[in-house]
Amino acid sequence: MADNTKFTISNLEASDKLVALYTNIKADRKLDKDDVFGYYKLSSIGKASNQEIEIFQLFKDRPVETATVGWVGVGNMSYNVFVPYYPMLIDGMYKGYQVSTASAKFTTEKPDTFCTYGTSWAQDAEGNWQRVSGFKTYPSNWKDSYYFTFEGLGGYIANAEKITGAPLKAEAKTYVADKLAALQQELYKDFVTTGELAKASDARALATENGKAMAEKAHKLGVELVEYITKDDALEPGHFTDVKAGAYYEDAVKWAVDKAVTSGKTVTTFAPNESCTRAQAVTFLWRAAGSPEPTASEMTFTDVKADSYYYKAVLWAVENKITSGMSDTLFAPDATCSRSQIVTFLYRMQNSPESKAENPFTDVKADAYYANAVLWAVENGVTTGASATTFDPAGDCTRGQIVTFLYRCLSK
Repeated sequence: MADNTKFTISNLEASDKLVALYTNIKADRKLDKDDVFGYYKLSSIGKASNQEIEIFQLFKDRPVETATVGWVGVGNMSYNVFVPYYPMLIDGMYKGYQVSTASAKFTTEKPDTFCTYGTSWAQDAEGNWQRVSGFKTYPSNWKDSYYFTFEGLGGYIANAEKITGAPLKAEAKTYVADKLAALQQELYKDFVTTGELAKASDARALATENGKAMAEKAHKLGVELVEYITKDDALEPGHFTDVKAGAYYEDAVKWAVDKAVTSGKTVTTFAPNESCTRAQAVTFLWRAAGSPEPTASEMTFTDVKADSYYYKAVLWAVENKITSGMSDTLFAPDATCSRSQIVTFLYRMQNSPESKAENPFTDVKADAYYANAVLWAVENGVTTGASATTFDPAGDCTRGQIVTFLYRCLSK
């Protein structure tokens, strides 16, 4: 014979006879939804998994079907909402709960599409199962799924730096948390009570519609928040995914960003191997000098417009005899800056100091306009040339090379 005093809910009496559902729980106080949510959040915070809890509420004067309230939460509990519904009193679930998708897959290579980062089980070539870490790629219709949406939201926030190379801004995380907290309060307010259901002409229809409406509202916000956090503006600036640890220009790029010489091509890319234009090069120099206001007001170059970002930089460079342009009337701002040009700009920026170094480069003639600049650059550790015997003066200078030259010359 069962000792039913050990059960919280039962439909057996002491003699094992079937009776109406009853509870041995003794009420000591009245709980509200904030009590439950607060307890559950504290017990699950930071975990990344699908969560669902059931709260048993039995009332002697209300139908037993209204006794159970389900709360659906998905993903990282730090960035989530719980959507309530009556599992025993609904005719259908929100469609986003039921979307059929392909499984997420793990890969060690970062995909071009949305992904998160984590650990999962995978089989090796011999068929053995092992834990692997990597990028979790989502199926094409993942935003249609309520579960994938919130799993993706929390997973991306938790691992943004591993995914993009740049952490999310603190204010971006706060924005997401505040939006979700506000929605949680809305759901508490919108959730139909058992009292309202008892008075409804069709309780099942009301409970079904209410659960669907709240889930749809949560899903819509989840998609909006995913789109918000995956924009470059949500990431901390200065963390470039294409500047690898140990690269010769790593320190130079950090210095250039810290000194506001450049902010990169985008929030997350610096493009170190792209060529640098003459306009970009003199702008870097001008900013490294503190962006001084030029005293000259008349621009002699017809290809430098007054509203261009490099206008003041070119005025300053001409005024300080750093460059005289490609001709009396042309600066050629969009032309690629050559290696000889950038060392000459730097050399003149340092007031053209005399160099006593011997010329090791067979492709730098003694009468070249850049000859003294190259010797000075080698003597002062700005560059060692393209090889031991060549400088490659006409070669394109990349963005990585130019900030490195500036760093070696101006950071001391």
